[in-house]
Formats: sequence, C-alpha cells, structure tokens
Amino acid sequence: MAGVQPAFTHSKRPPVPGGRFDSVGPGTLRSMNDIYVDPSAAGMPDAANHLAHLLDTGHRLVLVGDCPTAVIDALPGAEALDAMPKTVTPGSWYLGADPEMCAERSLGLRTLLVGPRVAPSPRPGPRCDAEARDVASAVLEILGREVMG
Repeated sequence: MAGVQPAFTHSKRPPVPGGRFDSVGPGTLRSMNDIYVDPSAAGMPDAANHLAHLLDTGHRLVLVGDCPTAVIDALPGAEALDAMPKTVTPGSWYLGADPEMCAERSLGLRTLLVGPRVAPSPRPGPRCDAEARDVASAVLEILGREVMG
C-alpha cells in the first residue's frame, strides 16, 4: 500500500565493534557498561543470582580480587581480575560494600556502595555515586540509570 509506514524500521548505524546485546532493534549493537564487583559485594547473600541479570542484559561483568569460589562458579560468563585496571571504559560501575573504595576510583568509573549507609561523621568521607541496600537493589539501580540516561 502506498504511504503506509512499516511498523518497525532497522537502524542504519553500523554495529559497534565488540558490542553486546542492545534492545534498540534488530541488527543494532551498542556496547553496554562494564560492571566491576568487589569481593565485599560478591560475597553478599544471593549476589550471584542478582549479578546474573547483568550478564543476561549484555553487560561485561568483572569480579575483582578474591571473590568467593561459589560466585565465580555460578557466573561462568563473568571475567576475573586480581585488581582493578588503571583505566576503565567511561560509564563503568564498581560495586562494593567498603566505603573506602569510593575514594580510589579512576576517571569515568561510577561507584555504588552496597549495604548499610555510612553513619554521619563530622569528618567528610569519600562519597559514592550511588548507594543500594543489597545486590538486588544495586542491579536495579544500574539498569534504571541506563534506561533513564
């Protein structure tokens, strides 16, 4: 029929080399964020189950340091590093339960403190970019911020 627009159109943008899953449309790839997970967050209850959602949505999940073996075994798609790299892809996240990890971040890395909030103190401490009460909330925080831009 003349003048009828197709219900779906395909993007003319070329896929990003090394890109991962993206829900923009068929044939379209966009790099998703890298998520680095500290052992303090990886060792929390049900962490592997919740972190698996990040792998399912095409994120690169990197377990940093001495993470529990059970978590490593439960996340076969995750990578493992002995320490944080000196440079990271802008927009990457670092999840941890230690507030001091927020002070040691590199350029382009967003930090997410998982667990109870730090008690107020007259001495200013390091600030994290976001806070979540548990790993499930942390995963939702990351996914929500990506959707909302």
